[in-house]
Amino acid sequence: MTHYKGKGFDCERVTHLPCGYDFIFSKGRTTLHVEVKGTSGDVPQFFLTRNEYGKGMRSNSRWRLAMVTSALSEPNVVIYDAVKLQKTFDLDPYVYVGKFVPAVI
Repeated sequence: MTHYKGKGFDCERVTHLPCGYDFIFSKGRTTLHVEVKGTSGDVPQFFLTRNEYGKGMRSNSRWRLAMVTSALSEPNVVIYDAVKLQKTFDLDPYVYVGKFVPAVI
């Protein structure tokens, strides 16, 4: 991601792993675990999966959310840690999964 690479960070893509974030950015003794969310509009809004919430935001002090607005025209990036994210956004559970449970007779 250009934002961190421009600040001299090395980048490792981990989107294929169930770790709760997309990239690991490192520079010296600093390591950040970054989940990227984007929208074509100028109002920041995103979906956060259960994994991103549980393994990322709730339990990883290195976790950050990079929110990209106007992603298709003039991208604007704002970085949130878990505390700032919870103060800035109303995080509301949105989707539930229904799993069939066979009746036990």
